[in-house]
Amino acid sequence: MVRPEGEAMKPNAHGVYSDRLAEKRCYRTKKATVTIFVLRVGRRWISAYHHTHHIGSLHGSGKPLTLRESFTSREEALSDAIKSVVGINQEVLKPNGRGCGCVTPAQRVEAKRIIAWAEAQEAGR
Repeated sequence: MVRPEGEAMKPNAHGVYSDRLAEKRCYRTKKATVTIFVLRVGRRWISAYHHTHHIGSLHGSGKPLTLRESFTSREEALSDAIKSVVGINQEVLKPNGRGCGCVTPAQRVEAKRIIAWAEAQEAGR
């Protein structure tokens, strides 16, 4: 990705980098949104994700783009974010769905679709 003119690769006061500069992988339906971000910072790679179900009472989760956890390659960073997204959705599929018992059948169906999408991202790197 070409950085917009004048936009520096610097984190904010909390150590979070802008996802506007990152490579993005997106899954979007009426029922859920997942975005995976991968960004090169110097010689390291970082990743993040945002995940939201738009149905039922199950909310989303995410991880910011920071150097707290960095990787030597783009593939490692991408794999880390994908594993997080898959893990979240595997929890949704459990009988007690993320420990809250509030997961709807539609959310379980969407979780299966998200897992398939994420695994395809891993395969296609």
